Amino acid sequence: MKILQVCPKYYPNIGGVEEHVRNISERLAKKNDISVFTTDPSGTLRKEEIINRVK
Repeated sequence: MKILQVCPKYYPNIGGVEEHVRNISERLAKKNDISVFTTDPSGTLRKEEIINRVK
């Protein structure tokens, strides 16, 4: 199954929502195709990357 999660901030940002979305995404990625769509106000992150099977 393909799943897209949308979150204003995501790893490497640290916070309650970020950690929660990361934990859920990594668990779901064991049996699903997971992507997280997020923002990068600093402009320093890669446009696309895969960390722990999460895109």
